[in-house]
Formats: sequence, structure tokens, C-alpha cells
Amino acid sequence: MPGCPRDAEAAHRRFWRKIDRDRRLCFESSLGQHFEERKVSLMDRMTLRGMEFFGYHGVIPEENKLGQRFRVELELRLDLREAAARDEIEASVNYAEVHALVKEVVEGPPSKLIEALAGRIASRVLDTYTMVNEATVRVTKPHPPFDIHFDGVVVELSRKRDADGRIVASWS
Repeated sequence: MPGCPRDAEAAHRRFWRKIDRDRRLCFESSLGQHFEERKVSLMDRMTLRGMEFFGYHGVIPEENKLGQRFRVELELRLDLREAAARDEIEASVNYAEVHALVKEVVEGPPSKLIEALAGRIASRVLDTYTMVNEATVRVTKPHPPFDIHFDGVVVELSRKRDADGRIVASWS
């Protein structure tokens, strides 16, 4: 570098080599949070849209007696390279089975909140299908018991596996 004594120039190069090495180690580390988030975001997606089920979820007792339709959308993040190459269902997640699992949860025991319902769906999917790394669930309650007119209430939540395989909120 012009105008710098040799010792200062060498110190400057050592400093930047150390910074570059630390950045590389952080990026290459499979335990680095940024790297894990990036890895999940690069995963393939499987989305089940427009699923409708009849359930008895709600805070008001009449909702638990009369029930209503709920719409569910589920986005799964997983590695589908092997399934695309082999063309075998064993290398993927069977979406008919996922649909049946979601149906079982929605049509099963009632929750007061659709947030709890969405959380149960995400947990069951991640517990059942270990190749799924992240699940985003959208539950729509199209006709909440209010005297207002709109398309419904939607709750969306995401859950993923952390570095130890535990299910955690995607934003944590």
C-alpha cells in the first residue's frame, strides 16, 4: 500500500486474511445459524393447497357444537433431488398421506384458537416426516362468528428443525 511502512502493510494483510478465514469458517460451518437458514431457504418445496375440512374449533361454545369448514394450505421444505432423479415415491413424501394426516388433525379434537390448530398440524407433519425440514401452515376460518363480512381469518405459522433436530419456530 502506498505511503504505509512495510510492517503496517503486512499487519493489514494479516488482518484481512484472518477476517476472510473467519467468514469462510462461519459460512462453511453447518452449525452456523445463517448457514442453516440459507440451507433451508434453498430447499425444494411441496405445497398442498385448497384443503377443506369440517371441524369444531373456536372459542364460542356454538362453534364447538355446530362446527364449520376450515381451509388449510401446507408448504413443506425438503430435499426432493433424489425423488426427481429416481421417480420413486419412497424418495419423497406421499402427499395423499400428508392430506390424511392434516384431515385427522382438523377433524379431530377441537382447539379454541386456529393458532393452536396450525401448530398441531405443523408439529404432526414434522414428527411424522423426518425428511421435511420446515413446514408452513395457513389455516383459514372462512366464517368466524362475527357480524362482519370478509373472506375469513387466516393464521400462518412456520416450524422447522434446529441443528439438534428439535422442532422450533422458524424465526427463532
